[in-house]
Amino acid sequence: MKGRDQRSALARFLLSIAMLQNATCSFAPGNPPIASSHILLVRHAQRIDFVERDWSRDAANPFDPYLTVEGKAEATKLGLHLQDSGITNVISSPFIRAVYTAQYAATRIEQLFNIDVEPGVGEFLHRSFFPEAMDINSFWSTSQTLKPICAFINEKYNPILTPNFPESIQEFRQRCTHVLERIIERYKGSKVMIVTHAFFIEVALKHLLPDLHVPEILECSITEIVQDERTGMWSIARLGDRTYLDEEYDDFDSVFDEVDPSALHPD
Repeated sequence: MKGRDQRSALARFLLSIAMLQNATCSFAPGNPPIASSHILLVRHAQRIDFVERDWSRDAANPFDPYLTVEGKAEATKLGLHLQDSGITNVISSPFIRAVYTAQYAATRIEQLFNIDVEPGVGEFLHRSFFPEAMDINSFWSTSQTLKPICAFINEKYNPILTPNFPESIQEFRQRCTHVLERIIERYKGSKVMIVTHAFFIEVALKHLLPDLHVPEILECSITEIVQDERTGMWSIARLGDRTYLDEEYDDFDSVFDEVDPSALHPD
């Protein structure tokens, strides 16, 4: 755990330096968009290796941990909380902890969604997180592999970008901002939920709101940003919100299932 914390601290330090060096590259909209856009940036729910510290020793894919039971409960509450929020699209990182978070949430939102799996919003592929000898294709599962366990996967989705391994901090920042801008363009006027990772959220916020102080992005927190249709400028509607996890949901016990999301939608 100590080694993981040290690697995370190093990555955050590198990320901070890169953001300071590239402050002049912050978001500067041109012509105001016709319609405003909403983006909900959600960090994945609780991951198994942060709770069971020896989990990775015997795991088939130690670099793609799934959710704990508590994480599945968090993701279920996420969906219940967002039932009437007007979300139109769901995008997920390809890492299983994000896909499961998106799946558990999507099954609880009134409107059913296809989940667009986008590698471009995936984890920071720094060499300190992953062994260099690994093939990048083994870091996460493909849409075809995920489909049997996550019924809402959109197999026809065409990803914006698949990152290369390893990534420098500059390459990661450029990847995040490029994919974010493409998502904004592609889903203009929509309310999109992106289930991703802490580092992606931090870069996205600094890109669109360079003067914003970004706190630690906790698991299953919601950060909502809104684009003004008149000016094209972005503002924060909520930042790192986890208060909804403490709320009581009348139908939680009847809809929560501890097993894999596939059991919720059997073929």
